[in-house]
Amino acid sequence: MSSSKVAPGSRLFPASFDPVVVTGGAVSAWFSLSHPSTAITGSGYSSVADVLDPSNPATQGTDADRPANQLSSNGLPIMSFASSYLTTPLTSARNGATHWGCAGWVRYTGSGNQGFVTIFNISGGASASKVAPLIVGTTFECHLLIYVSGNNGRRATSPSASAAASTWLFLTYEYDANGATEADRNVISIGGVAQTLGFTDAGSGGTTGALVVPTGNMIIGGVGTTSNPLTGLIGPNLYLFGSKMAGATAGLLTPAARLALMNYQQPT
Repeated sequence: MSSSKVAPGSRLFPASFDPVVVTGGAVSAWFSLSHPSTAITGSGYSSVADVLDPSNPATQGTDADRPANQLSSNGLPIMSFASSYLTTPLTSARNGATHWGCAGWVRYTGSGNQGFVTIFNISGGASASKVAPLIVGTTFECHLLIYVSGNNGRRATSPSASAAASTWLFLTYEYDANGATEADRNVISIGGVAQTLGFTDAGSGGTTGALVVPTGNMIIGGVGTTSNPLTGLIGPNLYLFGSKMAGATAGLLTPAARLALMNYQQPT
């Protein structure tokens, strides 16, 4: 067990910040690296506490697959991924069929397709739902592989060169099945700013209507347990969304709520 996850003088959990309040209830899971229940065992993080559901942390039981503990330059705890990942059960609060999303600080240093946070079910058939925010070269994408199997589905893509390598980025993906158009249903924000997205088919195409509710686990740091691993950093907080806040006109959050999440414990 590591003696400390944060540098001396850094702000420790708990703090005067509540992501559920600032997002009007849209945040349904809050994984906090500085929470007292978060554990570093052996080579890295073996358990990351969900502040809102302590019974379902994000875990890694295999020492070689644990993301390593590091500190940002301003002393905040961060996870370093290199062919490592965490899993967490898809509880009802984390796996909505009509509203879903994720948010967090990420800094990637590798190349090629790299997974961020993924809902993944590899069983095949109509239940093989995959929602996979990816960093692809200099582009941030969300692959919406739903109602179909394999690599078939729909792809929402942010502008080219919007995600620079070796730079801390605050990313959100916000999915609202009730939106009238694809652009209403899918929002990617970078640095708190919603992007203008392009939509294309992946394989034979698919739909961006209400998500299938898959079973299994959510993956942090890749797509599945071995595919598209992240080479880079995540932390000190990771949020999941399960509903839409009042006043949101695009995606699940208001611009002010995105900035509030971004500005809390910002790594440098």
